[in-house]
Amino acid sequence: MAVEERVAADLELGRHAEVIGELRRLVDDHPFRERLLSLLMLAQYRSARRIDALVSYRRFHRYATEELGIDPGPELRQLHEQVLRDDPALRLPTRTQSGRQVYGPVIPAQLPAATSAFAGRDVELAWLDGLQHGGGVEGAITVAGVVGPAGIGKTALALTWAHRNAGAFPDGHLFAALRGFDPGHEPTSPAEVLTQFLLALGVPAEAIPFDLNERAGLYRSLLAERRVLVLLDDARDSEQVRPLLPAGSGSLVVVTSRRRLDGLVARGGARLLALTTLSRGIRSPGPGLLLADTK
Repeated sequence: MAVEERVAADLELGRHAEVIGELRRLVDDHPFRERLLSLLMLAQYRSARRIDALVSYRRFHRYATEELGIDPGPELRQLHEQVLRDDPALRLPTRTQSGRQVYGPVIPAQLPAATSAFAGRDVELAWLDGLQHGGGVEGAITVAGVVGPAGIGKTALALTWAHRNAGAFPDGHLFAALRGFDPGHEPTSPAEVLTQFLLALGVPAEAIPFDLNERAGLYRSLLAERRVLVLLDDARDSEQVRPLLPAGSGSLVVVTSRRRLDGLVARGGARLLALTTLSRGIRSPGPGLLLADTK
C-alpha cells in the first residue's frame, strides 16, 4: 500500500504523534495488515505511549489467535519484544538542531517523605544496603521483610533507607499502603494496588485488564527489564504481597509487616529483618535473617 510507505516516511521525519489517529483508522479498516499495525505500534512507542503500543499488539494477538487460529508474523512478534524491553534501536536519534526530544518510559516516584527525626538503626540500614550487592538467586528479585510489633519504627526505617538509596533504582520507586492492620479500613487488595501501580507506570485506565492475573502479568512485563524499588507498607500476610512482586533480577521489594511473612521466605526467598526497640542490642545480621536480641 502506498499509504504505508508515506506513513513510514512520516515516522522517519519524527511525525509520530501526528499519524497515530490516521493509523488507527487504517488498522480498523484493514485489520489483517500487520505492517499497518507495526507502524501504529512504532508511532505510539515513539510518542511516549509505550503502553498503548503493547495494548495494540495484545488486541491484534487475541483477535488473530481466537478468530483466525494463527499467530502474528515474526516481524510483528519481534517488534513486540523490542517494545517490551524498551529496545533503544526503536528510538530515533536525538536531533539537537530541531530540538526534537526522545522520550522514555514513565518513571514513577511515589515514595512518601521520610521522617526528619530518624536516628539510630545503623546496623539495620547496613543490612538493607547489603541486599543490593548480590547474594540472591540468578534471575530472581530480592525481597526484604522488615517485621516487628506496632510502633517499632518499621516504616520509618524502610522510608529512610529508600530515600538514601533512591538513586540506585533509576527506573522508579513504587509505594503502596497495604493497611494490613488498620482498624478503620479493610486491607488494600492486590488488585487495587496493581491498578495504582499500572497507572503510575503510564498505563491508561481503559487499558488496565479486569482479570487479576492479567493485571499482574502486565505489571511484571512492564518491570521485567527495569530496576525499580517497590515499598509495600503494613502487609497483612504473604498472600497480599505475592501478586505485587515484579519480575526480573534488577528490582528490590521491601515489605513491612507485624507478621513474619514466612510464606514469602518459603516460596519467594525473602529475607527477614526483625526489629526490637532501640534500647536493646541488635546482633549482627546472619545470612538471610536478622534476629532481635532478647537478652
